[in-house]
Amino acid sequence: MPSEATPREADPGAPPAFAVVASGGKQHRVVVGETVRLERLAGAPGDDIAFTEVLMVGAGEAVRVGQPLVAGAVVRGELIDQGRHKKIRVVKFKRRKNYLRRRGHRQRYSDVRVTAIDVDAPAEPPATTPSVQDQPEAADAPEPPRHAPDAP
Repeated sequence: MPSEATPREADPGAPPAFAVVASGGKQHRVVVGETVRLERLAGAPGDDIAFTEVLMVGAGEAVRVGQPLVAGAVVRGELIDQGRHKKIRVVKFKRRKNYLRRRGHRQRYSDVRVTAIDVDAPAEPPATTPSVQDQPEAADAPEPPRHAPDAP
């Protein structure tokens, strides 16, 4: 399966004007210089953040759509602020049953300023996981200790 669809590009050297990234289970259309409010991200204000789940990049009519991700595309940003939204009240009520539950919730968020959209960024090396071939065979493994038989 190819990692990327055939691009419809007018000028391949032009920097992308927008990108669609996945973060927090949602998709966001971002532009360089824009501040986006996302689900809470780990980090402190001032930290640099890289979004590698880029679903689409484009500039005008030149659009590259990934299947599912655009290969080599990275959106870089700076974490501006961490905060919490206004409180919402959750009320559960059942009439004539003496049942009333009240609860509040404040969703956490992060404000990120998009600094760059890189289309041909070098890919990070994939994390290596031990394969079946790397594991020792049963003959090489030490035998478990044997217990003495119980005496009658």
